[in-house]
Amino acid sequence: MLAVDAVLAELKKQSKPVTTPKEIAQIATISANGDKEIGNIISDAMKKVGRKGVITGKHGKTLNDELEIIEGMKFDRGYISSYFINTSKCEFQVAYVLSSEKKISSVQSIVPALEIANAHRKPWVIIAEDVDGEAPSTLVLNRLKVGLQAVAVKAPRFGDNRKNQLKDMAIATGGAVLGEEGLTLNLEDVQPHDLGKVGEVIVTKDGVAVLKFDGTSDVEVNEKKDRITDALNATRAAVEEGIVLGGGCVLLRCLPVLDSITPANEDQKTAIEIILKTLKIPAMTTAKNAGIEGSLIVENILQSSSEVGYDAMLGDFVNMVEKGIIDPTKVVRTALLDAAGVASLLTTAEVVVTEIPKEEKDPGTGRMRGMGSAVGGGMF
Repeated sequence: MLAVDAVLAELKKQSKPVTTPKEIAQIATISANGDKEIGNIISDAMKKVGRKGVITGKHGKTLNDELEIIEGMKFDRGYISSYFINTSKCEFQVAYVLSSEKKISSVQSIVPALEIANAHRKPWVIIAEDVDGEAPSTLVLNRLKVGLQAVAVKAPRFGDNRKNQLKDMAIATGGAVLGEEGLTLNLEDVQPHDLGKVGEVIVTKDGVAVLKFDGTSDVEVNEKKDRITDALNATRAAVEEGIVLGGGCVLLRCLPVLDSITPANEDQKTAIEIILKTLKIPAMTTAKNAGIEGSLIVENILQSSSEVGYDAMLGDFVNMVEKGIIDPTKVVRTALLDAAGVASLLTTAEVVVTEIPKEEKDPGTGRMRGMGSAVGGGMF
């Protein structure tokens, strides 16, 4: 792994952070099989929700790809009782939020919060581990008798993840988590400043930026879904660790670091030679798929300036950065690391099962039908 570590270190040096929406669009476009529309939508989505925002894709209802932005916070929990809803879903404007780490069962525990909400005539939302016993019926009764708008929702996730989610929601709304371990703040002692506040809350039965995509058939929809998923993953990887030259060029630019390694034995020497050949394969394969001799392309790239590579679509040498032919550093790094790991495993294996390559029949041999070579499993 000496040679691999040296290449990974060089990859890190050559990597540069993603700084512009154009670069994000380029990465997404390449991963979406050249679909610029998908690339631009993903770039626009990331620009609007931030690099740490949530971007998801779902089946739309039109023939056009759309971007929907969901402001605020979203989690997968719905209302506990249908008596809480005021339309097909529960919608409040300017509401209080009570976050509790504990289960809420008794009426006495929510009376102070009820009085605060009633005094300010504001709707309020309870987010707790669970709301059962007399508490839900009391909330529903207050809604029906005095018109107090309220809704109870189970907190999302479980264990420590749920605690962290509640803390995030409390911080986002400006409130506190009641019943939290280590704190003396109980439900019975709640004050107005302990309640969070939101401008709008929507609670549905089921429980962010959403890319809506569609097509004329299921095959087209599923194919586009796969491309969007690939583009989203590549974009996240690029934002996380940066970008490098695409088309296998960055691996060719790592070749010189192998010359600086002094092998301690014959095994290390052999390993370095293997990595040396391996780093050339992606660029050679790209050229071969375009009908060009790969070794000539590799030689030309190595003799060119640092950002020059081969554009198989144009059939010419171009500035890879200007043309947007770039790859996420994380994708290149993990591909090399995983391949090296599998190769290392194979060198320690006593036996490997493989398929015997099929021999091409020479049309000039005049073999009779049934005399060709067989294909089967073998061991070596």
